[in-house]
Amino acid sequence: MHDEIMRGHRMPFSGAFGAALHDVCDRQAAAVFGAGIYAGSLMLMLSTVLLRLRDDIQGKDQWTTVGPFFNGHSVGAIIEAGANGFRHADEWAKTRPPTTQQKRSQDIIEGALQGRPPPDEGSPGACVELLAVLSGGAFEGLASNVFAFAHNLAAEARSKAHPA
Repeated sequence: MHDEIMRGHRMPFSGAFGAALHDVCDRQAAAVFGAGIYAGSLMLMLSTVLLRLRDDIQGKDQWTTVGPFFNGHSVGAIIEAGANGFRHADEWAKTRPPTTQQKRSQDIIEGALQGRPPPDEGSPGACVELLAVLSGGAFEGLASNVFAFAHNLAAEARSKAHPA
């Protein structure tokens, strides 16, 4: 029996150990799922607010041309793509090849995450990973980048509407 355990063929589980192992696995799964849902919900909210601002100030032409930028993509475009990925994760998973609209968002997500590990399956729209990029690992970084983008979008839209 000792040889079988050492080769990994048999694990002796007591009732308490098995219950504890299942509890840990359940908690880990809930944490991964929760992170994906929280990140996706935040991305949806940010997208809604920024797209509303864009439409209110008629800033569509500046949406992709004002920074901050991450791997060549604006904060607004990244947030919009992540929200699309989260919102339509089930459609994206079964559509082969992706539609033109899906591919546009997928390319932005892939570009923004360039040089990073691939997104986790528990992160629809890669929202967990995109928020890590946009935040630099701190909520203050996310807030700073989102507000800088909103400011730059408004300033650029204003300058186009009222040239000096």
